[in-house]
Amino acid sequence: MEGAEFGRELRRLRGAAGLSLGALARATHFDKGYLSRVETGERTPSPQLSRLCDQVLGTGGYLTRLLLSGAAPRIPAVREQPAEDPPAAAGRAPTDPLLRAPFAAMLTELRKLGQSSPSGTVLELVRAQLTGLRSLAATPDPELLRLMARYAEYAGWLTQEAGDAEAAQYWTTYAWRYATRAGDAELAAYTKVRQAELAMERGDPVSTLDYATEVQADPAASARTRALAAHREAQAHALLFDARRVAYALHRARRWGFAHAEEHGVLGSSTIVDMAAMADGWCAFELGDHDTAIERLEHGLAQIPESSRRIRAIFGSRLALAYLAADQVDNACTAGHRAWELAQLTDSATAGAQLKMLARNLQRRRSNSAAMELFNRLTTAGPLPSGAAA
Repeated sequence: MEGAEFGRELRRLRGAAGLSLGALARATHFDKGYLSRVETGERTPSPQLSRLCDQVLGTGGYLTRLLLSGAAPRIPAVREQPAEDPPAAAGRAPTDPLLRAPFAAMLTELRKLGQSSPSGTVLELVRAQLTGLRSLAATPDPELLRLMARYAEYAGWLTQEAGDAEAAQYWTTYAWRYATRAGDAELAAYTKVRQAELAMERGDPVSTLDYATEVQADPAASARTRALAAHREAQAHALLFDARRVAYALHRARRWGFAHAEEHGVLGSSTIVDMAAMADGWCAFELGDHDTAIERLEHGLAQIPESSRRIRAIFGSRLALAYLAADQVDNACTAGHRAWELAQLTDSATAGAQLKMLARNLQRRRSNSAAMELFNRLTTAGPLPSGAAA
């Protein structure tokens, strides 16, 4: 949609609520001059501003949906084909298990390394292992293809964390194709959960919902994978400010439960003990329920081991945002400093994007010395990870 249409609606709703521009600026912590330019159509609002205005004006997500209705068109899941496309595995002689075993063991170790090390460094090691697997792929069998799919899925996550969304899309598509050829319906379903995550990251809640609902309807998907898909659905509804559908999706996720062990090995994070708490907290923040967001994120983070630096950086930066939104500036600064340190160690683009948002929000608290100290650290004491500089 045009920015002018959003601005006209914002001005109309603000007037109906009896709020001056200054009052809206104080309630949202956005500059009055900036809000004036949004209302006149000179500036395009961010989804963060639209959600804040929905919260302040009590419009039930109307402004957010109005803004997102004109978002960029949906990007197809398959943007390019994998460079190498082996024949189907049916009828092939199995690869010698003694050849596969070291690669499987290495993937386990690389996943552990990725919890605390720079994503780019680990990605190079993953690519090297994939090169070795390709040397065995002249007569691929299901187990070999499944292992290649697992490596490709992990490469997709690492490239996402390195800030390369296009490469993440490529590797995730690669993983789906290999999982399908291996006849591994569970792993293929999980790659669609990853597609939902990538769609959400690029600001496309409609595609996120498409992928997430498809997985939940897939009888081949495990309860754990369906629960993960329901969490992605809830997050997409939260971006659209639809609290009722968020609650329904989270309820389905709790019904399916969240188990760590699967016959295919752990798909997704192996260190988030209470995924429900993290999903609840993420959605509550987007819906403006900052007290619930803080409570759930604190609970979830307390159960994550200190060695899992990447996940702690991602959810710690989200917790800092929730603290700041609830006017707990000191807590926000404590959490923000720690998240920045962990993001530097792991080169987490996901955490970096949230820290960028935190920096913008801190800038609107110029009178607070602690807020300005963290703002200066985020913007001058070292770059935010991979393409997320403020």
